[in-house]
Amino acid sequence: VLMLAQEISQLNDVECVLYSVLTDNSPRMVNHAGDVIAEAQQAGISGGKLDGKTFFSWQPYRKFYRLCREFQPDAVYSFGLRADLVARLAGRLANRNITLVSGIRGTREDQGKHVTFLDRLTGPLADAWISNSHAGKRVFAQREKFPEDKISVIPNAIKTWPLPEKTGEMRREWGFSDEHY
Repeated sequence: VLMLAQEISQLNDVECVLYSVLTDNSPRMVNHAGDVIAEAQQAGISGGKLDGKTFFSWQPYRKFYRLCREFQPDAVYSFGLRADLVARLAGRLANRNITLVSGIRGTREDQGKHVTFLDRLTGPLADAWISNSHAGKRVFAQREKFPEDKISVIPNAIKTWPLPEKTGEMRREWGFSDEHY
């Protein structure tokens, strides 16, 4: 997310602001939200934490609504269910003309029924979706009953072909057959 924010900030006439709805005690966080925000600020990107204490805390919604009303952003790009919910609900309420873009970061095959329900319920509020893979797009569209033409694919830019010359050697070393990718 930080790399994307840095790239966007380098575009002409674009100001990127980074906010996190995750808390520093979120169990799935690799980096704490405060660490990401601090790195962003060091890179010249403004932002902050929306301080959602729990998944259903109303603080992030209230704060994001106020931010959208005050700054009137042209677009909001969100990643992950919690951020998507805040962006879709508070962003749309604050500004009907805002462009809301939700990110699909994989197939999320292990997600619970509540996630599918919440995505189906609030998904129509998003103007567009960006998936980092064709598989993510396909699975999301099928599971969420969502039109594929609303989903664009922008790959993560991981070069997979041609494979490095040492691939066969690495496969043998790690105990994989040649059929494994």
